[in-house]
Amino acid sequence: MEIPHDQPAAAITTTATPSQRVWRHPAWLAVLAIVILAPLWHMHVINRDMPPAKADFVPIWVGARTALLGGNPYSDATTSQIQSAYYGRPLRPAEARQVNKMAFAYPAHTLVLFAACAPFSWPLVRAALLILLPLLIVFTVFLWLRIAGIQLSRRRTALVLTLTMASWPVLWGIHQIQPTLIVAALVAAGCYFVQRGSFINAGFVFAVATIKPQLVVPLIVWLILWTLLRREWTFIVSFTIALSVMLAGATHLAPGWLTSWRAATADYAVYRHLKLELAFLFGRWPALLLCAVIACGAVVALWRGRRCAPDSREFASMCALALATTVCCLPTELAMTYNYVLLLPACFILIFSEPQSAFGASVRRFAFAQLVLDFVAVLVAVCGESLSRPGNSWDSLPFMDFLLPTLAAAYLFLEALHSPATVSSPQPAMLESVAT
Repeated sequence: MEIPHDQPAAAITTTATPSQRVWRHPAWLAVLAIVILAPLWHMHVINRDMPPAKADFVPIWVGARTALLGGNPYSDATTSQIQSAYYGRPLRPAEARQVNKMAFAYPAHTLVLFAACAPFSWPLVRAALLILLPLLIVFTVFLWLRIAGIQLSRRRTALVLTLTMASWPVLWGIHQIQPTLIVAALVAAGCYFVQRGSFINAGFVFAVATIKPQLVVPLIVWLILWTLLRREWTFIVSFTIALSVMLAGATHLAPGWLTSWRAATADYAVYRHLKLELAFLFGRWPALLLCAVIACGAVVALWRGRRCAPDSREFASMCALALATTVCCLPTELAMTYNYVLLLPACFILIFSEPQSAFGASVRRFAFAQLVLDFVAVLVAVCGESLSRPGNSWDSLPFMDFLLPTLAAAYLFLEALHSPATVSSPQPAMLESVAT
C-alpha cells in the first residue's frame, strides 16, 4: 500500500489490510514468542562464561572509586583492581595478552559523569543499571521514530519495541552493562533537541556523549557545520562550555590524564585485536578500500545535506548516515556488536521509507535479509547448543553480522543522492503502511 509523499501526515488514515491482519494469526504470535525467548535462552547459556561480575561498566566503577580517592585510574594498580573485580584475581602478564585486559581506557571526563556511582557497591550499581538501560533503549526508540517522522499505530509501535529489545546487540549491551547504550540515548536526545530548536540542551547532551568520542565525533562535526551555516551559535557555545567544564573536572580528578588516556587507547586496540568489520569477510586491504569508499560517499552525502531543514526527513537521514558510517568504519571485534544500537535510526528509515531508486531498493532487500538472518542466527545457536552442547561456535554465531552497517550506510547514501541537495520543506511522514 503506497502513500503519496506529498499528502500531509495528519490527513492520512490507514485501515487494516490483509497483510496487516496476518500478523494477528496465532502462528505469527508463536514466531514472535520464539524471537523473544531465543536470545534470552542463549544469554542464559553464555552466562556460564560471563557471570554478572563480568560487565563492561566495571572499569568505570573502579576507575571512579580510584580517582575520588586520589589515585590514577590509568595506572597498573588500578588495572589490577579492575581485573580482580572482573575476573576474581589480577591477570598474569601472559594472560593479559590473550584475554581482555580490562584496563580503564575511557577519557577522564567519564569519571565526572559517573562519579556518583563510586560510593555504592557493585551489586547495587549493576542492579540500578540493569533497570536503567532497558528504559533508555525504549526512550531511544521513541525519539528516533519521532525524529524520522515515522508514525505507527500502538500495535506497530509495540512490535517495533519488542523486536528492538529482543535483538541480540541490545540484549548483549544490557547484559554487559555497556556505556554505548547510554551514549546512544544521549545521541538520540541531542538530535531531538536540535530538531526542536533547543540548541543549548543539544550542545550539553552531545558534550556528555563524548565519553565515547569514537562513536559520536563524525556526527558532532556534521552538526557543527550544519549549525554554522544556519548561524545557530548557541549549539556550539553550549557544547564548548559543557565539554570544557567536564574536562576541567577530569583534570582535577586525574591530572595529566590525556597522555595516559592516549596510551591506554593504543594498548586497548592491541589487546582487543581490533580490526575493521569488513576485514572479517574480505581481509585487511579490501576492507580498508571498501571503508574508504563508504567514508568518502558519506562525506559527499553529508555535504549535500548540510543545509537541510531540521524538520525534514533528510535531517534524520543525515544523522543516521553519520552513525551508520561510524559503526561501519570503526575498528571492532565480535563482542562489540552492542555498537549496532547506533544503527537504530538507519534501520527505522530503511524499513519505513520507500526507496527512491532501483539500486537503493536492491540494497534495502539485502539489508532486510540481513536483519532477518540476525534473528535466525540466535535461534540456530539455541538449537545447536541444545541438541549438541554449548560451545564457542554456537556462542559466537549471533555476533557474526559483518554487513548490516555497510548495507545501512550504502542505502542511506544512495537515497541521499536521489534527494534534493537543499531541503527547506517539512518532512513527509513515513508511515508503517509503506512497509506492508
